Amino acid sequence: NINLVSESIPLKGLFDEVQSMLRTIAAKKQIQLKEAVPHDLPNAHADPHRVKQVLNNLINNGIKFTAAGGTVEVTAEISPDRQDRILISVHDTGPGIASDEKEKIFEYLYQSDTTIDGSRKGLGIGLYICREIIERHDGQIWAESRPGGGMFKFTLPVFSLERLVSSVFTAKTAKE
Repeated sequence: NINLVSESIPLKGLFDEVQSMLRTIAAKKQIQLKEAVPHDLPNAHADPHRVKQVLNNLINNGIKFTAAGGTVEVTAEISPDRQDRILISVHDTGPGIASDEKEKIFEYLYQSDTTIDGSRKGLGIGLYICREIIERHDGQIWAESRPGGGMFKFTLPVFSLERLVSSVFTAKTAKE
């Protein structure tokens, strides 16, 4: 069971924290970590520990599946589809994700066999847990592939005091 303690979180600080934890692993593989976050991006309404867990997993996978000299980049922006959502992307310059695997990779215990260096595959639960965490935040997560790499995208709600207050009042009036 995944417990969430959501709060208003600035994503740039979170990205910096996760990247500093993974910088050594990336440097060993000669992979550059990059990020692009607009300075005016609103805070997300999410559990910072759980979002770190998702980012850690996605960036780590990017490092694992990318050859030396490659890049793993994290970007964030207001979702073009929904103004109340932040769209976060983790893009790597690895082999990409086969179209028949785009859904399977989120299944429990599923493992892809496209690691660059035949490195340890892992348990096959990382992306499954990522999906559980993001869906518990009322967000979505998916994989995309394009020439020059793979990409994971996920959405988180924008922090809104108005929405927070209205949900409290709605829950309170429902009890009365």
